[in-house]
Amino acid sequence: MFRRFALPNEVSPIRYRVGLIMFCLPILVGSVSRVAPQVFVDRLWIDLVMSLMLFASVFVLGGNFWDKIRALFHHDARVVFPGARRDRER
Repeated sequence: MFRRFALPNEVSPIRYRVGLIMFCLPILVGSVSRVAPQVFVDRLWIDLVMSLMLFASVFVLGGNFWDKIRALFHHDARVVFPGARRDRER
């Protein structure tokens, strides 16, 4: 029943880019609205829309992105790029 709401692990490159824009835009708008509050007249609606966009971006980006965010909080997490040369580790 809840399987249709589960995050897919792999998403297409276009969906990933759209999700990154949806993830970064609220952060940028929030930063600008703190520095120059006169730019945004009705901040309540803007803050509400940006919060919803940030929440929705996690679902658009998929499960692998959530794992990347979670890895930020683990000291021993390492990045492994697909197709990377193994001789750099030696």
